[in-house]
Amino acid sequence: MSTANLVAIGDIHLRPDGRNEQRLASWDRIIADACELPRLGAFLVTGDVFHAKSTIADRNAAAQRFQTMARFAPVLVSQGNHDADGDLDIFERIEGAYPIRVFKYPTTHVFETPTHEQIVASVIPYPHKGMLAAMGLSPDEVLTAADQALLDICRGLAAEAAAEGLPAFVLGHANISGAIASNGQPQVGREISLTAEHLTVFGDVPKVFGHIHRPQDIHGATYVGSVSRQDFGELEAKRFCIVSLGPAPGQYAFHSRPLDVPAMFHVEGTLSREGFAHDLPAGTDIEGAEIRVRYRYPASEQRFLDHASVRVPFAGAATLQVEPIAVPDRALRAPAVAQAVTLADKLTAWAMATDTVTPASVLEKLARLQTQDEATLRASVEAWLAQAEGIAAQEPGKAVAA
Repeated sequence: MSTANLVAIGDIHLRPDGRNEQRLASWDRIIADACELPRLGAFLVTGDVFHAKSTIADRNAAAQRFQTMARFAPVLVSQGNHDADGDLDIFERIEGAYPIRVFKYPTTHVFETPTHEQIVASVIPYPHKGMLAAMGLSPDEVLTAADQALLDICRGLAAEAAAEGLPAFVLGHANISGAIASNGQPQVGREISLTAEHLTVFGDVPKVFGHIHRPQDIHGATYVGSVSRQDFGELEAKRFCIVSLGPAPGQYAFHSRPLDVPAMFHVEGTLSREGFAHDLPAGTDIEGAEIRVRYRYPASEQRFLDHASVRVPFAGAATLQVEPIAVPDRALRAPAVAQAVTLADKLTAWAMATDTVTPASVLEKLARLQTQDEATLRASVEAWLAQAEGIAAQEPGKAVAA
């Protein structure tokens, strides 16, 4: 029998954009499911409640949900790198049946569940360089000794938790070296990171983390993942986790609960006179999805193409964002123009490339412009003007052919 069921909520990233409704719907779903659990022990919020400095609307939305959670169980919040300093503090002042605790610094925290079980949490908020400096390191030491500083912090937290002799877990928001981002790239060398050595010191206890949006297990820790898709690169399924925590080390289990989150697809395509081609695999379910289509077309073909046809394959999407990109192509389509030497030859090459008919009289005049010397050309023009004036004098109103 488990001592408690802990409900882990991943990155939320509230911000004033078109996807906030999805984020809040996921959060509401998690709360509703959690309240049906037997022996609900606590809500674990892994950080990045907000995407940036919060707005009034986002703070109010978050406060409403924190207040609901606090009616049923204690709430533990590990501050994330996107949470602006001070933005989460106000939630600790919300009155409820159970407390809400926000952690900005590494802390050992003992709390009591609604079933009167004592549990100890080792909390590791996002390791900002400033946070490590506040722990006693100089700026130079932060850059050169972050790994050792974090190891010392982890050892201290693990020792404090072990001394309590209680069921234990780790809650944090951090990069774990080697974690895979939603785009498939490993997170290496970009920020202060935890490693397998850091995590091992806590022993065989649940280690629940936020920061990486792709759910995964790494070095004995578990990334819950974000509660909704934050951008078009997040193709993975979304979830929240329930940690069934037993009374002794090693007695725990993770349960993944899916979240119904609309898909997001980024599509690359090309438009030509032959039609529209794109890279979204055939048979992909796009009903209710959010789709961004970025397509390229030859600039010279702009007025000949059916741009409306780009939207047709995605008619079932909830939202469709179309980004046309004109690709300059004149020089590539008519290299003969650049290679031609005479004016007449250049015009002939251009006419062939653009399906244009050039009158022979125009070509003849261009040839004269380029091949005759100045005196000869002037005499020729003057003779032509004299002839034109004579014809005009004899037949008023008659046009003279150029």
